[in-house]
Amino acid sequence: MFYLFILLFKLILCIVLLSIIAFVLGLLFIPLGYIGKKLNRKRKMVLAFLSPNVAIGIFFFTAIIVSLIFSLFQGTGLGISDTVTMPLKNNYTLTYIDIPDQAGIYKGDDHEGIFYPVKEVQLMGDSVIGSCHGTYFILNTKTDEKQDSLTFKQLTEKVHRKPIKLMTIEDYEIKSHQVENIVTITLGSILSILGLIALWKIGLSDNWKRFLSMLLHRQQTNNQ
Repeated sequence: MFYLFILLFKLILCIVLLSIIAFVLGLLFIPLGYIGKKLNRKRKMVLAFLSPNVAIGIFFFTAIIVSLIFSLFQGTGLGISDTVTMPLKNNYTLTYIDIPDQAGIYKGDDHEGIFYPVKEVQLMGDSVIGSCHGTYFILNTKTDEKQDSLTFKQLTEKVHRKPIKLMTIEDYEIKSHQVENIVTITLGSILSILGLIALWKIGLSDNWKRFLSMLLHRQQTNNQ
């Protein structure tokens, strides 16, 4: 329940902050309505004000939906709570609360960290290698076999001298969300552009006036 409260609070906070940013940008965009012919100038000013609000709104909700879809398929969080969860292999995750320095490796819903605190990590097939407490470890996510308190030389020998490229928790987090970020930016940008095109086409068209007149006429007829 507390987790849902924090999630809802952060979601509302994001919406409020983005609304303020969109409102300020809208005010700055109003002069763009003066560009071009004088025809429909007032309408263009209103559309210029609404444009940042529509674009930011579409992009934000696209990001939420994409994040929700990825979290359902990968078993990770939405990314707007205090807990950050990154998938490893075979139901293992790399998770931290608040700060990356507190990251640990967990399996499924088990809240007891197998390795904690993890400073560096690298996926190597079904195995995870990394550093913890100044030493190194190997975790086979398929067999659950783990080896810890290794020196770097021992680690190198046990991975049969495969290239070791350990990443910090921050770098691994960026890499694990790389596909999600690309999808979010691409889809969010496309939908925002389509939304703006639709906004301006509808806003500059007189069809909406006819539609409103038809609705008002129908309402008056029903009242009679």
